[in-house]
Amino acid sequence: MASPGSHHEAKSPGSSSSSAPRKSVPSELTAGEAPPETYEILAAARWTRKILLEGFERIAWTVLVEGGYDIFFSAQVILDSEGCRSNLVVSERRRSTQFSGYLDLSLDHRGLLEGVDDAAARNKLFLILEFDNMFSYFTSKTVKLQLSKVASAKADVASYEVAVAACEAGCEWQKALALLDRMRSLSLSPTCQIFVAAVRVFKASQRWETALELLTSMKNIGLKLDAECYDAVVDACEACGQAEIALKILSEAEEATETINLPCPGVLPHRGSIDLKQEREELKELGLLLVSALAKCPDDAVDLQGHLNMAQLSLASYLTSTSINEKK
Repeated sequence: MASPGSHHEAKSPGSSSSSAPRKSVPSELTAGEAPPETYEILAAARWTRKILLEGFERIAWTVLVEGGYDIFFSAQVILDSEGCRSNLVVSERRRSTQFSGYLDLSLDHRGLLEGVDDAAARNKLFLILEFDNMFSYFTSKTVKLQLSKVASAKADVASYEVAVAACEAGCEWQKALALLDRMRSLSLSPTCQIFVAAVRVFKASQRWETALELLTSMKNIGLKLDAECYDAVVDACEACGQAEIALKILSEAEEATETINLPCPGVLPHRGSIDLKQEREELKELGLLLVSALAKCPDDAVDLQGHLNMAQLSLASYLTSTSINEKK
């Protein structure tokens, strides 16, 4: 059970002797909903939950005092910088049995940090949740605390691109989606570069369906997808063994490239005299023949199935690489 710092004493329920450290120790929250925390605030004691801030996140909390008892609660941001300490009130001190609130340093509370541009200074930002039971001389109080944090980045497109791309190494596809949602809440428009970065996360996470959902979502909001965007989706489908889906996306990409005046896939250099439209039709037909052949392949013809799958992937890869090369 977690036991952040306290002034005076607080202890975990069910423990007759252990108590939280007298000195508050800051902790970081990871994105998402944190495990629920339960603490006992001793009579005539004050307890604080100290959270290290990045300077642009959104953190929400709900508090319940068990047994119908009440307690004083307040929330504030503290900035310790160059020997100066600033207290910025987020939630005024109030006495009740339950509380809820949030801190959003990119939206509603961004004014709290006006003039605090130095990165080192922002590394000394803390959210302080204080529970005050000093008024109760004989009764301890048990509080349940639920915290959550929205994945965030500095409120500009370039920072979000970096944050989304960083999700690939750990296959953090849910965090990538949360970052895209956070962008929309900040009225930041996604770019093709961010789309590609997100799809690469989905590829690493084996989430080809999520890549397709994002493709549809981006088209719905009017993002003009380029050849690299379609290439990323095709690559994700291939990596997940979805060759047939990859071929469908390539077909869709051909129609899109005509609409947005991008180079068309399927150009064979050694057949330059052939009509481009005819060539695309021939390649589509080839892809359908491969799909049909795979469907008719006997179940026990494992090697043949493997060759046909490889042929599908090779065709999809060829079409995509040709599209990108033509664009350059």
